[in-house]
Amino acid sequence: MSFDPWRDLPEPSSLGNGIRVMQSLGLHVMAPEWALAGTGTGRNFSASLRQTTLKVLGSKEELVIPVQTCTTVQDVKAMLSDRLMVPVHQLTFVYKQGCQLRTHRDVEQISRQVTVKGIKSFKAEPHQWPYPIGILGAGYHGMRTGLKWLKDGSSNFVVFDRLDRVGGHFWLKAANKHSRLQSEFASFCVWFGPEFGCDERCGGVPEFGTWATWPDRETVLNHFELAAKEYGLLPNCRFSVDAIALGMIGRKTDHSRHYDLKLRNVDDRMDDRMVDQADGRATPTVQVSGLITAPGSMTANKTVNFPGEDLFDGVIAYGMNNDLPFKSLSGGCVAVVGHGAFAVENVRTCCDAGALKVFLVTRRKNLVCPRLPSWFVHQGSFPVPGWLLLKQFERMFDLAGFGDPFEFPAVHGSRTSDTVLINQPSRFTISDVIFLAAAYGKLALVEDTVKRLSSHTVHLSERTLTRITALIKATGLVGDSRVDRLHKMKEMKGFWADGDCRRPIRSDPCGIEASDFKSLSQGLTSYYNLQQDKFFFDFPREQDIALERGLLEMLPVNTSDKGRPAYVHDAQHNAKTGQILAFVCPKIMQLTLGVGEYMHKCMHRVHPLREHLQLCREEWDEHQKTWQGLGSEHAYVPYPYTEEMVEGWIEDHKDSGGDRSADGNALESAAPTLEADQDYYDASRRWWMSNSSEAHVAWLGKKAVMKSGRR
Repeated sequence: MSFDPWRDLPEPSSLGNGIRVMQSLGLHVMAPEWALAGTGTGRNFSASLRQTTLKVLGSKEELVIPVQTCTTVQDVKAMLSDRLMVPVHQLTFVYKQGCQLRTHRDVEQISRQVTVKGIKSFKAEPHQWPYPIGILGAGYHGMRTGLKWLKDGSSNFVVFDRLDRVGGHFWLKAANKHSRLQSEFASFCVWFGPEFGCDERCGGVPEFGTWATWPDRETVLNHFELAAKEYGLLPNCRFSVDAIALGMIGRKTDHSRHYDLKLRNVDDRMDDRMVDQADGRATPTVQVSGLITAPGSMTANKTVNFPGEDLFDGVIAYGMNNDLPFKSLSGGCVAVVGHGAFAVENVRTCCDAGALKVFLVTRRKNLVCPRLPSWFVHQGSFPVPGWLLLKQFERMFDLAGFGDPFEFPAVHGSRTSDTVLINQPSRFTISDVIFLAAAYGKLALVEDTVKRLSSHTVHLSERTLTRITALIKATGLVGDSRVDRLHKMKEMKGFWADGDCRRPIRSDPCGIEASDFKSLSQGLTSYYNLQQDKFFFDFPREQDIALERGLLEMLPVNTSDKGRPAYVHDAQHNAKTGQILAFVCPKIMQLTLGVGEYMHKCMHRVHPLREHLQLCREEWDEHQKTWQGLGSEHAYVPYPYTEEMVEGWIEDHKDSGGDRSADGNALESAAPTLEADQDYYDASRRWWMSNSSEAHVAWLGKKAVMKSGRR
């Protein structure tokens, strides 16, 4: 959403809680007990509350704020400077004295009616960059960034992509025809977010049944195309071009700094020129004022060669890019190496293609999240603690014979711990079918290491798998080293290439390291990222302030390691950077206020519990029918979750600090207090002592005291 400098104010026009509003504004209160007469200064400070009306010169726009009689022009100027993110010296206050207009001096008490010069509006005005902002990548995050710019009314950007359409490498190239979205559609769609939900384009917040809950590859790509067309993104896109060089012109901290982005037509690698799609002119370079790089993280297979592959006499594939001949799977036994998202997806593909048995071979067992716990995390407006999430896993893990989820290597803590940390190198795979396949006898989870291959045989460290007709090497994905080379970067500081805050690189963090879970999907994380990026581009002065506060010195640093590019970072790096940003630039947090509530309402509208649970059951049963039709014989396995179980999770969540029932209704909570806190009074007293010579002399040695119940 666009930055609203006044959004956090509790009833700003009311004097009933005027002190609280002054605190929210950042004004400095004068407590009546400090305003003592007879202090030797001859000065009496009036702490009476009143209102001041600020008007923008040449506009009808007004702002009414509570102040005290003693509130100074200097204090109100500083407040406006901070809220509107303009230099304080740019502001001039004038007021009417008799028949004349007079300039307000900083040390004077603020008048009741004041005209403000130096701004056009009481809205924060985004910076206008001389060149467009470049966005590398038209995949999920690149698209969302472009949509955000357009939604905020700016078209000063260009999206570049090597491919010929929106969608990104993962969905256009890596995914196969059987690939499906693992998380719920509402938590993923590219128009996720409060400001998009109220827009009529793309239908806003989807209605139940409008989109498949777990859409297939083609449906996901269609939803990308729909958003691009309805929001008007395509005119700002340049497809089939590759960024091959980046020149940095000017110092990192200069607002005049820009970048020369050299492009090449991907259809002619020998020609350093590209043809601009708009007018056909040769365009060797494009000048941009900033560059947001969105390479994703799923770009290339991690290449693994096992000894004896030439002797295997069966199918060997990576299970990506449709490299697997699905018809060859029927009636055979398949070994899938790996335990990440692609490995689990290939288990489903093999079972549905008629494989008699699938062996999932992994060096270390990863936690897999069933679909209903995923829904529970996404529907909550309050983070789900790790211990509760693992408790929700138990039913599925017991059914599949996978053991106690609390005993997995990724888990640090026990079922009796108040805090349970989950730390594993890959993100949660979200799936029900892997548990059903194990319960049905079609899947065996093997914790071992592949040593070599021979004819239709996979030799492990501890055992041997025989009569294997296909081997799928779903051993993971690696980053794109071209990203590091393009940026000439040695390290990632936070989210930025070499600490250049106008070159953020947005990729999915590797792994999990958390004790509380707000989301398991890309939607929420991407929303936070694009808000941060847009804010710093709109208000570079705030970026300068953050740098002055030591942002770069605080940020975690990531370098290339063992073939992994520097831009590919882990979950800890991601979380720490977000925390530091919130500390040095609190305004960023305002941009995401309400997104948790939006996600909660969105999930209950698009995927209401009862209907969602029924879809989970139907898909569960459909797999069993498919496998029986292919010759498998097994007693019916009922879906292990019920609505009553979810209501129990809700109670556990409520006890841990959550605030919602399963039907989406808010639970009762205590009303927030409007009391200003002692720290605020102490800070206000220090401000007055530093900015008022009378206060300094009068109060020297006296202690600030806040009386109970003061408003």
